Amino acid sequence: MNELTAQVSVDGLDSWRRTMQSHFLRLDYESPRPREFRARGVIGRFANSAVARLDTNANRVVRRPQYVKDAPAAYYKIFWQMRGVSRIQQAYRSSTLKAGMWSVYDTTREYSIESTDGSSFMVLMVPQLECDGWMSSVDAVCGRALDGRGAPNIVLSSLTGLLCDGGLQPSAQGALQDATVKLIESALDGEAAGAGNNHKPAVGSRFQEVKAFIIHHLADPRLSPDTVAATFSMSRRSLYNLFLLGQSTPSAFIHQERMNRARVLLRDPDRRDQPVSSIAVECGFSDPAHFSRAFRARFGLPPGGWRDQFAKLQAP
Repeated sequence: MNELTAQVSVDGLDSWRRTMQSHFLRLDYESPRPREFRARGVIGRFANSAVARLDTNANRVVRRPQYVKDAPAAYYKIFWQMRGVSRIQQAYRSSTLKAGMWSVYDTTREYSIESTDGSSFMVLMVPQLECDGWMSSVDAVCGRALDGRGAPNIVLSSLTGLLCDGGLQPSAQGALQDATVKLIESALDGEAAGAGNNHKPAVGSRFQEVKAFIIHHLADPRLSPDTVAATFSMSRRSLYNLFLLGQSTPSAFIHQERMNRARVLLRDPDRRDQPVSSIAVECGFSDPAHFSRAFRARFGLPPGGWRDQFAKLQAP
C-alpha cells in the first residue's frame, strides 16, 4: 500500500506559504496577524490529484495574474467549507460559503478566498486534463456558493476516508480519481442547468438553437456576435440578453467552445501528427500565434505542450 498523506502543523504565515506552495500552487497569503497565524491538517495525493483537510486562523489567499501566466499546468479546485465562513471571488463573482457549502474555481483565472478564524475546509485539486466534461459548467458556476448535499458530500466523505486511512494501491487511486471526477461533473451539470430554471421555455429553446448554430460554425473565422445576431434576425442587444440565460456572453461562449474543440482535437491519438496550426484553423483561428496565446491563457500550457502532457498521462 502506498503512503499518500502527510500531517502538517504550521506556525507563522511564511511557513504556511512555503508548505502550501510545495503541495499545491503559487499563491499570495495574507493574515491580519501573520506572526500568530496557525494551521493544522493533513495533505494527500492520489493519482494526479491533490487534497487537503485544513484548520486555520483568519487568512486570505490570492491567485495573481502573473502566477496564472507562469503556471506549467491547469487545474480545477473544489473547496468544501466544513466550519467557519469563507468568501470566494472569481470571474467577477463573490460568494459567502458557510458550513455545508462548496464551490469550484479555475486556476487559470485569478481568484481569492478569505476565511475567518476557526475555519475548517477541504480542498481538492484535479488537473483539467482529467476533467473534459467540466469546462462549460465551471464557467457557469465558478465562484458561487453551492449546496453540499448529494454528490459533493459523497466525494467529501471519500476524501475524508482517504486522508484518515493514509494509503491506496495505484489502481485504487485511479479509480478514486475517476469516480470523483464523474460525481463532481454530475453535480456541476446540475448546478449549471439550475441557473436557467426560471426562464420561459420558448426563450430557452431559442437559446439552445443559437448555441447549436455557434457550435456547428466554430470553424468559420467570421463567426461573431454580429453574424449570429444577423442569422437569427435579432439585435445585438437581444442576443446578449439571451445569453444571460447561461450567465455568459456570445463572445465568451464562442471562445469557450473553440477552446473546448481544440482540447478535444489535441488529445485525439489519431491526430497526434496533425500540425497545431491545422487544428487552429478547424477551431476558427486564422492566426496560429493568436490561437497559441489564447490556449495558453485558458489552460496554462501552449497547445503543443498540452498535447505532450496529455500523451504522458495516457502512456502505459
